[in-house]
Amino acid sequence: MKLKLVFACTMASGAMMLAQPPDFGGGGFGPGGFGGPGRGGRGPMNETRKLLSQFDKDGDGILNAAERKAARDARYLARKKRAGS
Repeated sequence: MKLKLVFACTMASGAMMLAQPPDFGGGGFGPGGFGGPGRGGRGPMNETRKLLSQFDKDGDGILNAAERKAARDARYLARKKRAGS
């Protein structure tokens, strides 16, 4: 009886150790991973959508390298203007 109990406990704990968590997609950084979806997120006061609508010249919903550079330059100038420099 004791041997059957030990065997059952061993099998149950082994099954729990080998069980895989459900696949929720993503599996890391990027869309569906840590931080949520990669596109369409919102920053403080809906900043992401404002930047996207202002600087997405080709209308694909994603800022390419040139569009990101323009957005960074505009933010830098706005920050500099607010600081009074």
